[in-house]
Amino acid sequence: MSNRVLTIDEISIMSDDELGRRISSLNGYLGRERNRGNHRGDLEVEYCYLHREAEIRTARREAHMNWLKSGGHLQNFDQEFLY
Repeated sequence: MSNRVLTIDEISIMSDDELGRRISSLNGYLGRERNRGNHRGDLEVEYCYLHREAEIRTARREAHMNWLKSGGHLQNFDQEFLY
């Protein structure tokens, strides 16, 4: 595993698939390192950044779906053309 830690900017432009793969891979690697008695604080921080990005995307997706279900997109469309 590389010692290079991703930046927040690099994480923010990852596809959802790449983000999921990185989280899964890093989680497995960190688990093996913990079992060996090794501490990889730099990669644990990266894992937290990746996980937080995944949480943000999930929350954004859920909020958008709720907005669509509530008809928010139609309400805004109607208001734009009434004035």
